[in-house]
Amino acid sequence: MARIPVLVVGGGPVGLALAGDLGWRGVACELVERADGAIRQAKMDMVGIRTMEFCRRWGIVEAVEAGGYNRAYPQDCAWVTSLNGHEFGREHFPAPQDEKCPPQSPQKRERCPQNFFDPVLRRFAESHPGVALSYNTELVDFDERPDGVVARLQDAATGALRINYAMFGNLEPALHAHLVPRYADEPAALRSAHPWAYDWAAAPQLDAAAMRPLAALVRARLGVGAPPAAAR
Repeated sequence: MARIPVLVVGGGPVGLALAGDLGWRGVACELVERADGAIRQAKMDMVGIRTMEFCRRWGIVEAVEAGGYNRAYPQDCAWVTSLNGHEFGREHFPAPQDEKCPPQSPQKRERCPQNFFDPVLRRFAESHPGVALSYNTELVDFDERPDGVVARLQDAATGALRINYAMFGNLEPALHAHLVPRYADEPAALRSAHPWAYDWAAAPQLDAAAMRPLAALVRARLGVGAPPAAAR
């Protein structure tokens, strides 16, 4: 069981910023996020003044400004009957590059949608050696104890809490390995035991076709390619 000073759950802008700030302060941490980290639909569009002040502290303002949004694009709001119809009125707003800082702050808000902002924060967090980012990893539950918190995590792609990895050089003609996913619904007495503690004679027969998607996920997480056709 790994021991870490801080576990950050959630890899959105808040989680990434917290992990980056902890690493910037020299505090080791691990961030877990059940998704893969890709932003397919941004849930935020504007970075507020206070957040930009944090970015200034961390030295990443230029990275945010260069994140990908067109800073010369006017931010006007227009009321129209249709995209090519009559315009009722327009409220003018300057382009991000022309907007001035308020008198209360050395920073201003910045147009940087989440699909641009998250990668900036992720690179900032990963720049610190004490920060680990674990995607496709989900918090199942946790137990608060006097000396800390014990968190139980599972692989979000396969649903496994962990994977037993064993190497054998027994009666087989070549060195080989066994990968055994372990799940939360296993009996408590067997969950932490060796996989061979099960009564395998009573186990159902393996359905190779049904297990193929899980095998592909395990191979992807391990970074190995598909087996030869003859071995499938």
